[in-house]
Amino acid sequence: MTPYQNFGGDSGVSAHEIASTSIKVKFKTGAVYLYDCSKPRLSHVEQMKFRKRFK
Repeated sequence: MTPYQNFGGDSGVSAHEIASTSIKVKFKTGAVYLYDCSKPRLSHVEQMKFRKRFK
């Protein structure tokens, strides 16, 4: 996983991993959540991937 660059200083995310149809997010609590086409939907995952790449 890639460390998350928390530019605003207020994110609960510590790392992320982008795949072709999903994003895995690791939170500071240690919990890891998989966002994919079933939750929250592929269109939302694509928006998150786009935002991460161009932030």
